[in-house]
Amino acid sequence: MRYTTPVPNEVFDVYLRDLKPGELKVLLVVVRQTLGYLIDKKNKQRRKRVWLSQVRLSQLTGLSRKAISQAITGLINRNIITVTDEKGNPLMTPNQRKYHHKLFFGLVGKSSTHSVQIVKKGNKYCVIR
Repeated sequence: MRYTTPVPNEVFDVYLRDLKPGELKVLLVVVRQTLGYLIDKKNKQRRKRVWLSQVRLSQLTGLSRKAISQAITGLINRNIITVTDEKGNPLMTPNQRKYHHKLFFGLVGKSSTHSVQIVKKGNKYCVIR
């Protein structure tokens, strides 16, 4: 195989048995669209986040808009992915995501150098890179 995407072991060791099929599909798209692209070949640096539209997610997963929204919410609630606006502000709920034209997706994780964490501070969520 010439082109491959490094999939974190957590996907297989932790998430595979617990995720719903729609959640797994959305997660795999996020993995492919982030870790699957080198932005700096010399340093082997990969994307940390990527813009994905509802239409593109539907094309790649075969899921309906409702199923995609539910899968995104499930992955956010499990602290597996992040969804932010253009400025990097977390969009945790369907209502927050509804009014943004561009949603940026990323992976959450402590062990990966390609991920971010979301921490709740009071009533707000903050992204830690």
